[in-house]
Amino acid sequence: MSNLFGRRGGGRWRHRFCQWQVRWRGISSRSTFWSATRAANFEEGQQFEAALCRAVVADPVVHRTLIEVGLLLQHHDLLHEPHIMERIEAASKRALA
Repeated sequence: MSNLFGRRGGGRWRHRFCQWQVRWRGISSRSTFWSATRAANFEEGQQFEAALCRAVVADPVVHRTLIEVGLLLQHHDLLHEPHIMERIEAASKRALA
């Protein structure tokens, strides 16, 4: 008896399904590795993001840089340049003082 695609038993389709199962297992094992790595840097990332938000409100240069990065006009590494990081730290210190 043939199936909807005119094939018997769906051998080729069954093989593709098994390939997806193998790929999915590989992804799930990698995700546990990345989740452990992300957890270590999560708090540091939150602190940087909070400082960046404070700097965006207080400093027009940081605001413009963030807009340019968001619109993909500049590379995201620009936010980690020394002169931008100094402005972010200074604005954060002013806001927390």
